[in-house]
Amino acid sequence: LDADADIHEPQAFLNGEIHDWYRIILGYSDKVVSHLLENLELPAGARVLDPFCGTGTTLVECKKRGIESVGIDANPSSCFATSVKTSWCLDRFKVDAALELVKTEYAESLQRRQRYRSDPSHRYIEESGMLDRGWISPRPLRKCTALKQAIDKVVVDSDVRRLLKLAMIDEVVRHASNVKFGPELYCARRKCDVDVIAGFASRVAQMADDLVKARPMRNIATQVFLGDARNLDCLDATVPFDAVICSPPY
Repeated sequence: LDADADIHEPQAFLNGEIHDWYRIILGYSDKVVSHLLENLELPAGARVLDPFCGTGTTLVECKKRGIESVGIDANPSSCFATSVKTSWCLDRFKVDAALELVKTEYAESLQRRQRYRSDPSHRYIEESGMLDRGWISPRPLRKCTALKQAIDKVVVDSDVRRLLKLAMIDEVVRHASNVKFGPELYCARRKCDVDVIAGFASRVAQMADDLVKARPMRNIATQVFLGDARNLDCLDATVPFDAVICSPPY
């Protein structure tokens, strides 16, 4: 593959492993980061800073190549996604087992029709008018709420729970909701119903497969900090960086 051939296609991904767990429309592709790393000739063991790391494209691609990295972002949800996407020590069998537990609990949670209305997330979406405006339809919202409650209830390791929650978030944004992304967010045609658990299960299964591929690089150091990149007190000033890679607008 000629790295220069389609480097300017911002949403074309060289490969989806890990990157596809969760990504935002404004993020640049791993192809861009791969191109930069090759041109900078950074060897394994080098250290990269991304001061506006978003959902972790730079950090994930660095880790794949054995390059240490540090990311900073002011958005808590972005930091959460990046932290999950750079945690590769999970046992796939634990992930598979957790998925089965969630499926069982989801089926039970879905039957408790009154309980979901008291869920804080459901209440916020309803009271804020997002439901009336059609950002998500009632039935998919109820199913997403049941899934959230199921993930919260099952007994699993905290890192596994975080992985499950990221899969749930991706399912909500990319499949269950009516949200679409153009130059701006917009509301598409309303979906009457969505098979939320099937979409979620497919995402978790892919994550488990990706973890097997990523396992050889699981111990490559990656740090993610929630904060303002103008204040770098979180960084160890005695350890230098070999490169800084960040989103083009900055």
